[in-house]
Amino acid sequence: MAAIGAVNVVLVQAVSSVLSAGSLLAIRTREPRPERSTDQPRLRAQIKEGLLFVAATPILRGIAFTSAAGNFAFAMASAVNFIFLVRTLSLSPQVIGLLLAAGSITAMAGAALTPALARRFGSARIVWLSLATTGPVGLLSPMAQPGWSVLLVVVGTAASEFGQIAYAISSLSLRQRLVKSPSR
Repeated sequence: MAAIGAVNVVLVQAVSSVLSAGSLLAIRTREPRPERSTDQPRLRAQIKEGLLFVAATPILRGIAFTSAAGNFAFAMASAVNFIFLVRTLSLSPQVIGLLLAAGSITAMAGAALTPALARRFGSARIVWLSLATTGPVGLLSPMAQPGWSVLLVVVGTAASEFGQIAYAISSLSLRQRLVKSPSR
């Protein structure tokens, strides 16, 4: 990104957004409005029913709390990560970009390997194993200092990305199996 400049990156994003909006506007087929069933409970009642179901189901309750805590921790870490990479580790924008790209590649590898890991260790077990095994490795990142120990950020980021995507896929699959639609 540094090679093409920040202004050009914003310009490319703006053009792609306009193209996307134009593509959506070009769709001429109108979707029929869904008919509202009178026997279907109101939205507030559906939300209450869903929350009570999650609260009463230990596995779903655990996934909800884990996901909430993980999202909160990710948001907190994201807020300070770039400051840490630039101010403490003195990394250039190019190196930071490569680091983020490596994390994305690891996430794709995690997505590709999650089904095999679920078959090997069990689809429910991989939900907690994915975080229990990669979370501690992710704690290596804040230990990095300028110099060779910047590799701790690479290892920590890779482990975190792998674990998070494996958790996301396996926990969503488990939730889908546990929650059955009333229409089925």
